[in-house]
Amino acid sequence: MQFQPMYEDGELLLPKIELTMTSNQSIGIITDVKRKQLLMNQLVDRSQYYLFRVQQGEYMRLSVEELITFLIQVTERNERVASLLDYFALKEDRKVKIKDLSSSKRMYVTLLRVFFAHQPTLVLEEPYFYLEEQDRRQFKRILDDLLREKRVLILTSNLEDAMISCDAIYRLNEFGFHPLDIRG
Repeated sequence: MQFQPMYEDGELLLPKIELTMTSNQSIGIITDVKRKQLLMNQLVDRSQYYLFRVQQGEYMRLSVEELITFLIQVTERNERVASLLDYFALKEDRKVKIKDLSSSKRMYVTLLRVFFAHQPTLVLEEPYFYLEEQDRRQFKRILDDLLREKRVLILTSNLEDAMISCDAIYRLNEFGFHPLDIRG
């Protein structure tokens, strides 16, 4: 995964970055909003990268069950809705419209789109930011399962969020791109 350098008013915002990711690996980059957008904007190959942006909306009028059914159909997965509702721990919410879910649960349901992504690399902007503890645990479990066959890049401004799921963490700021030593 390569990122080209980007400047603004003569200031280097994004150095040249070469990230070597193996499958089953999750990498976190801690940075600010502007740099997150610059990174995501360079990942244009939609056959390789599934991008989850934090402002991504959802079909508010659908129920949770209708959304899962829709996602199965458009991605041509051969899973059953009932088993996915179980797996996602959403059986109790299956008839609830997305707009009527708590903000944490609504974000969790939107994040589930990564489960249906066919691309080998998932790029997630602030995946844990709006999630309450229970939804964080559920989403981490799903991400851990996805890591068996995919690579995950998490872009966040929060070290704690990166530590939840990342094997390696980097900081990207005005001083450059540097690995963080997270062994406790």
